[in-house]
Amino acid sequence: MIAEARAAKSPSENSPSEKSPSEPLAGASPADRFPFDRGRIVPGRILLTAREEIRVSEPLLALVEGIEIGRSALPGACAAGEEVAIPIRRFPFVALPCEIRFSGEDGLDVAPALPVASAAEAVRLAGPGEVTCDGLRIENGIVTGTATNAINGLAMPVLLAKINEVVRQVQVGPLRLRDEGGSTCRISLSLDAGDLTETGASLSIHTLPSFEPIAHLQFARTERDALAEAVTRLEAKVAQLAARARIDAAGHRRFLEEAVARQQTRLDDVIEYFAALVYDRGAQAPGDPLAAAEIDQTIRTFYETIRQPRSGRTAPQARDIVPLAPAHAAYGDDWYRLEAYGDTPPFRWMPQAATLFNPAADRRVTGLLVSVFSYVGDTRPDLFLALDDGEALLGEPLGLINGRSYTLRFALPAPRHFGVARLTASCALRPSDIDKASSDTRLLSFGITGVRLLLEAEDADGSENPSG
Repeated sequence: MIAEARAAKSPSENSPSEKSPSEPLAGASPADRFPFDRGRIVPGRILLTAREEIRVSEPLLALVEGIEIGRSALPGACAAGEEVAIPIRRFPFVALPCEIRFSGEDGLDVAPALPVASAAEAVRLAGPGEVTCDGLRIENGIVTGTATNAINGLAMPVLLAKINEVVRQVQVGPLRLRDEGGSTCRISLSLDAGDLTETGASLSIHTLPSFEPIAHLQFARTERDALAEAVTRLEAKVAQLAARARIDAAGHRRFLEEAVARQQTRLDDVIEYFAALVYDRGAQAPGDPLAAAEIDQTIRTFYETIRQPRSGRTAPQARDIVPLAPAHAAYGDDWYRLEAYGDTPPFRWMPQAATLFNPAADRRVTGLLVSVFSYVGDTRPDLFLALDDGEALLGEPLGLINGRSYTLRFALPAPRHFGVARLTASCALRPSDIDKASSDTRLLSFGITGVRLLLEAEDADGSENPSG
């Protein structure tokens, strides 16, 4: 690659230990083994400085894990101190930190490797890339799709959605390797009831900082005739009447159950009082006036007790619980894959934030229980829960903490419906940053063995408790 080295020295001044610039020098430092100094980063390119006057017969390549990310123009002759620019066209999805190697087409290194420690440095080199969005669709009130960056695999896309000209933040999942190069990630956005107007809705996805639209979705209400509208209103009225009938029937049944329970309680009180009279006072003389007066007082007290109304209600029915095992489809694409080792129960690692879809969205939820198998780091992070972009709730440990495994409880202020839950950890770490012997570069927070949804109590006929 280095065809000729034209040093300023004369041939008589060259010592036997001197070699051509492409060959390593015995006893030289690592930086002195190359004809170019360590490169420096400027936006969009890398500059290499020639250590001496050399002639280059082919382009210089910049490589990341063997993948070409840029090449220079044919520089020809380079004077000492002259800089050769290598434009960077792309950056692959690789684990950080990584190194950029510089070589010719023959594979020989021409400069020391340049370390890249963060995604911000990759963005400074290759820019934010070109983000595209595919597979945009609506399911159960959630807009989902796939964002792809074929240019810069380490650039995390920042996306906004415009729904009827109202700007909303788009949730972006973790980056994943794309077979054709670059990276891909899942995106999601929950829709509100007010997003659908009389004429429908218009949704577009935009990328920052250019705010260029990358996807568009249009949906509208279908036109129906007067008969169809009348049938729809009739069906809605019948459904309301049926729901009211179920609620009334449940109320009457609950009233009868409480009345029977009160009657049984009073009967138990009668048996208790008369048993006390028979066994405790049976040994006293029947003609004893003091004993007779005490018995009369006991009987009067008993009658006053049973005449008092019972203000308490029967114990509520046990709340329904919907268990979500780690293999359940309710876990979003931003969770890591299912893992199980030996006797360890199956679990999923969660990044700093992850999505959970509600499979029982037609029922109101009173709380969530999250079973934690382990967490990364020495200090237990906090876990927050936000339902449908609502306010975040802090999880509270439930019961005793067994080592690194415990249960977190999220008690909602009031029973409510929701479609998407967003779990966010206060801290996430890479195992490789904690243990230098580890090769795991994933960003991890909690290992979850399951989630349980605590639903509002439901009557036997399927109607929810109206008092909830």
